[in-house]
Amino acid sequence: DKLSGLAQKTRQRPLNVNNWDAKACSGDSFDVTVDGGSGNGATSLTTLSGCSATLRNGETEVYTVTVTAVGGEPYSIQVNKAGDVNFTEASPVILSGTAEKARQAALEIDGWNSTAIAGESFNIRITGGSGDGEITFS
Repeated sequence: DKLSGLAQKTRQRPLNVNNWDAKACSGDSFDVTVDGGSGNGATSLTTLSGCSATLRNGETEVYTVTVTAVGGEPYSIQVNKAGDVNFTEASPVILSGTAEKARQAALEIDGWNSTAIAGESFNIRITGGSGDGEITFS
């Protein structure tokens, strides 16, 4: 008697995404590396919200993610790896983060007179900072 059957595809090893920054500032960029999975299926990274991603020039699994969400808003990606003749499609990996507010540039004060006496006035110039927030004195 001959026995016959069909070979079944095997599940892929889990995908890994390395160097994910879940608390990047709006406008920050960082590189993530995708590894894991099994077989020869293509790996892809899709942005879901609040960021963009590009495959680094000359690389096959290194993506540069740029956060476009403003402070307090979410950003996320999904990574997939296609199946091939021997392996089923890998389980997708979804990573998310919340954009931090950008840090302001330091304020600088020129013309401060630390030896002024009561009633004397002097002019100062303030430079630096970021954004269009109001500068207040107290």
